[in-house]
Amino acid sequence: MKFGAPVKIIGMLAVLLLIFSTTQAMALASKLDDIADDDLDLVLDGFELKGAENEIDRSIDFIENSSDLLGGELTQRHDNAPEWLRIGGSLAVASAVSLCSHEAPPDQIDLQGLSKFRTELDLTADVEIKEGWRARLSGQTYYDWAYAVRGRQNFTDQMLEAYENELELGEAWLQGSLVAGLDVKFGRQIVVWGKSDNIRVTDVLNPLDNREPGMTDIEDLRLPTTMTRLDYILGNWIITGLVVHEIRFGKFPVYGSDYYSASRCLPAEVTPPFGLESQEYGLALSSNFNGWDMALYGAYIYDDDSLYRYSIYLTLPPLAG
Repeated sequence: MKFGAPVKIIGMLAVLLLIFSTTQAMALASKLDDIADDDLDLVLDGFELKGAENEIDRSIDFIENSSDLLGGELTQRHDNAPEWLRIGGSLAVASAVSLCSHEAPPDQIDLQGLSKFRTELDLTADVEIKEGWRARLSGQTYYDWAYAVRGRQNFTDQMLEAYENELELGEAWLQGSLVAGLDVKFGRQIVVWGKSDNIRVTDVLNPLDNREPGMTDIEDLRLPTTMTRLDYILGNWIITGLVVHEIRFGKFPVYGSDYYSASRCLPAEVTPPFGLESQEYGLALSSNFNGWDMALYGAYIYDDDSLYRYSIYLTLPPLAG
C-alpha cells in the first residue's frame, strides 16, 4: 500500500529522532563515566579545587542540556538573552495503535491499526515586569498524520475537527501587586481548588480536555479560562476572590471516536452571551498551619454538562362507551 509523502516524512523524522536520541544517550553515558573516573583520580591523587569546580560545573551543564534534549525540551540557555524574558517549550511525538478490529460509528472505516501519530508543539513566554509585575503567554498546536495516512474521507467531520489538528491560545495573563498584601491576576489562567489528583470535588473552575479519557495526566487536562483573581493576605490567611468572565465548555469525545459510545451526536453547545448574568463567581479562604492546612471554597458556576432529554408518549385505546 502506498501512502505517499506524509508517510515518508514521518518515517524520516522518526529515524532522525531515534538516531539523535541514541547519540545523546551514548554521549551522556560516556560523559558520566568520565566524571566518575575523574572523581576517583582526584580522590586518590589529590586535586586543585578551582579546576575541579570548573569541571563539575561544565559536567552539570552538559547533563542538564542533554536531559533536556532527550526529553524533547526546546529550552536553551543564551548568555545574551534578556533577564526579563524566559522562553521555553517542548516538541513531542505521540502515537497509538488499536489492536482489535472494530468500527465506530457503524459503516465507517475499521479502526484497527494506526489511530494516532501526532506531532505536538508547546511554547511559553514568561516576562518579568518592573516592581513585581509579571506576565505569561503560551500556546499549543498539533497535527495528527494518522488521518491523512488512512484517508480523511473515511472519518466523520466531527472526528477531523476535534482530533486532526488544533491551534490554541493557552495561558495569557498579567499578575502583580496593587497595594501591600493585595495581588491581582487577570487573563486566561488555571486555578486549582483542592488537593486531590484525580477526583474533582472543588476543582471546578477550569473545564477539562477529556477527548481521550485516561490517556493524559490531569495536570495537562485543564483548559485555561479568562478570569480576574484577587488575593488578599491577612496574617496566615489568604482570601481569594474570583470572577470568571469566559463561559468555556470542556472537550469531550465526538461521534466516530473510539471513546464515544452513543449512537448519535451530542446536541450543539449554546454559549450564553457575555453579560453580568453569565459571569461565574468564586470565593476561597485558606491557611497553612504547622503540619496541617485548611481551606473553604464557594462558587457560583454555569452548568455546562451536555444531556439528552427524552419524551415518552403512551397511546391508550379508547374506552368502550
